Amino acid sequence: MNFIKTIIQINMTKKEKVDDILYRSHVIRSNAQGTDISKKEKKEAQVASRKLLMKLKDIDPLVYDRIKIEL
Repeated sequence: MNFIKTIIQINMTKKEKVDDILYRSHVIRSNAQGTDISKKEKKEAQVASRKLLMKLKDIDPLVYDRIKIEL
Protein backbone atom coordinates (compact mmCIF):
# COMPACT_ATOMS: atom_id res chain seq x y z
CA MET A 1 0.00 0.00 0.00
CA ASN A 2 2.76 2.47 0.87
CA PHE A 3 4.50 1.60 -2.39
CA ILE A 4 1.39 2.51 -4.37
CA LYS A 5 0.95 5.70 -2.39
CA THR A 6 4.59 6.62 -3.10
CA ILE A 7 4.11 6.07 -6.83
CA ILE A 8 0.99 8.22 -6.80
CA GLN A 9 2.79 10.99 -4.93
CA ILE A 10 5.61 11.02 -7.48
CA ASN A 11 3.12 11.94 -10.20
CA MET A 12 1.46 14.66 -8.11
CA THR A 13 2.04 18.35 -8.72
CA LYS A 14 3.49 20.54 -6.00
CA LYS A 15 0.07 22.00 -5.18
CA GLU A 16 -1.49 18.54 -4.96
CA LYS A 17 1.26 17.37 -2.59
CA VAL A 18 0.78 20.40 -0.34
CA ASP A 19 -3.00 19.98 -0.37
CA ASP A 20 -2.68 16.28 0.45
CA ILE A 21 -0.33 16.90 3.39
CA LEU A 22 -2.52 19.69 4.79
CA TYR A 23 -5.65 17.56 4.43
CA ARG A 24 -4.12 14.48 6.10
CA SER A 25 -2.75 16.63 8.93
CA HIS A 26 -6.18 18.19 9.44
CA VAL A 27 -7.87 14.77 9.50
CA ILE A 28 -5.40 13.48 12.10
CA ARG A 29 -6.01 16.46 14.37
CA SER A 30 -9.78 16.40 13.85
CA ASN A 31 -10.02 12.73 14.75
CA ALA A 32 -8.20 13.40 18.01
CA GLN A 33 -10.72 15.92 19.32
CA GLY A 34 -13.57 15.26 21.67
CA THR A 35 -14.27 14.35 25.25
CA ASP A 36 -13.74 10.61 24.77
CA ILE A 37 -10.13 11.01 23.52
CA SER A 38 -7.35 10.63 26.08
CA LYS A 39 -4.56 13.17 26.48
CA LYS A 40 -2.08 10.57 25.27
CA GLU A 41 -4.02 10.04 22.04
CA LYS A 42 -4.27 13.80 21.51
CA LYS A 43 -0.52 14.17 22.00
CA GLU A 44 0.21 11.28 19.59
CA ALA A 45 -2.04 12.89 16.98
CA GLN A 46 -0.29 16.21 17.43
CA VAL A 47 3.12 14.56 16.93
CA ALA A 48 1.90 12.70 13.83
CA SER A 49 0.46 15.91 12.42
CA ARG A 50 3.73 17.76 13.01
CA LYS A 51 5.69 15.04 11.21
CA LEU A 52 3.47 15.46 8.18
CA LEU A 53 3.66 19.24 8.26
CA MET A 54 7.46 19.14 8.48
CA LYS A 55 7.47 17.57 5.00
CA LEU A 56 6.19 20.90 3.69
CA LYS A 57 9.55 22.48 4.48
CA ASP A 58 11.10 20.63 1.53
CA ILE A 59 8.12 20.86 -0.82
CA ASP A 60 6.99 24.47 -0.35
CA PRO A 61 8.91 26.64 2.15
CA LEU A 62 6.43 29.53 1.80
CA VAL A 63 3.50 27.40 2.96
CA TYR A 64 5.65 25.95 5.72
CA ASP A 65 6.51 29.45 6.98
CA ARG A 66 2.80 30.29 7.18
CA ILE A 67 1.86 27.22 9.19
CA LYS A 68 5.03 27.14 11.30
CA ILE A 69 3.21 29.03 14.06
CA GLU A 70 0.87 26.05 14.50
CA LEU A 71 3.77 23.67 15.05
